Amino acid sequence: MEWWNTQRHSFEVFISAVVVNEISRGDHRAAARRVEIIKELDLLPLNDETRTLAEFLLEKIRMPGKALPDFFHLAIASYNRIDYLLTWNCRHLANAAVIKRLNEIRLSMNIHVPVICTPDELMEV
Repeated sequence: MEWWNTQRHSFEVFISAVVVNEISRGDHRAAARRVEIIKELDLLPLNDETRTLAEFLLEKIRMPGKALPDFFHLAIASYNRIDYLLTWNCRHLANAAVIKRLNEIRLSMNIHVPVICTPDELMEV
């Protein structure tokens, strides 16, 4: 939350339809607050190209099928050539082994891969 409050105005911030779906779940009041916070952000869709890219990356990185929704985030960011993908998902995304494999794919196949990091890692020094 600190990054959101202090740093987000230094960046052009986008959100994916996948994130909107995720934050709309759960407690009705909490979900409404989350949706209100992101309402002015530009929305990046999940489309056929990003679904295909997510499935391709999931297979290449050898992740379990249950990680596919996480890879939708990555594919949307890659497809739209986003610079940073902020996530707290350190199991399937902000993970050194995953990032290493992604960089290998990026180099061999010329696929754009955003910098994947937690919000804390993107704080100004």
